[in-house]
Amino acid sequence: MAAIGVCMHKILRIIYGMLKHKQEYNPLIDKLNCEKSKDKKQEKQQQENANIEKSRRYQEFDVKAPISRKQTKKRREHDLSQCENNFTKYGIYMFLRNKIMKNHIINI
Repeated sequence: MAAIGVCMHKILRIIYGMLKHKQEYNPLIDKLNCEKSKDKKQEKQQQENANIEKSRRYQEFDVKAPISRKQTKKRREHDLSQCENNFTKYGIYMFLRNKIMKNHIINI
């Protein structure tokens, strides 16, 4: 369906140009117009990329960066929820939580 729409758009664009300028069909004109539109698209994409780089601040993820207590808790809960050994709701959860706390204290 998309291919039909693309073909229809191209044919309408050619017919509109012929009627507007009162000329016969010339494939060179269509080829030049296609090249111009590609150049415009590339320029527009480059401008958008430049604007994104200016407006956003990118920062690499650092595992050793300090985080808040709330974020630490969220990360622990996420790690525990992804654990395959988490069969019971509280038994394994508490075991793993204590294990992570001990590892965290040792690593500090």
